[in-house]
Amino acid sequence: MITLYKRNEVLNRMHPHLADPISLGFHYNDGVYFKRHRSGSVQITILRENKINSPVEHKIIIQPDEWASIIASVSAKSETNESWKEANHFHMESKNE
Repeated sequence: MITLYKRNEVLNRMHPHLADPISLGFHYNDGVYFKRHRSGSVQITILRENKINSPVEHKIIIQPDEWASIIASVSAKSETNESWKEANHFHMESKNE
């Protein structure tokens, strides 16, 4: 019996240009996905079409410090040293505790 994980692993090797429905992360809207990696990096994946197994149009990985800067910048406080520290703590707290 093949597990879902193994099936997706095989599909990824056969079709690396297609999105893996298991590892895409949180679906925001219209084929845009966010996923937090163990390191704290955040991956943003945009599919060519809003369908699972659609080709990946664009994928970027944002480092944890940069992600905290993005979150702080779009917050009501805007980005200050204090708001960046709060955003970074919020994003990384489980990693450090």
